[in-house]
Amino acid sequence: MSARKRPEPLVQVGDLIEIPEADYCYGVGVLKMRVTAMTVAPHEVFRLEWVRLMGVPVYSHDQEGPEREPLVRVSALRQHPPKR
Repeated sequence: MSARKRPEPLVQVGDLIEIPEADYCYGVGVLKMRVTAMTVAPHEVFRLEWVRLMGVPVYSHDQEGPEREPLVRVSALRQHPPKR
């Protein structure tokens, strides 16, 4: 009997995400953010339409902004995979 392997999570703490403005609430422009915490377990994201992520925005020259909690469309995480 072979053990079932879980698929790699769409997003996890430490990932750098870049999400178009139409695929997150609330903000203006592309969201570029390093994920610092998640409100759900990484393997549960597949079942959802939206997920609330916590993280710090990354601006030009790799400067970080204050922590925020955007609501991100899960399909956008599939289309724009995070950098690990």
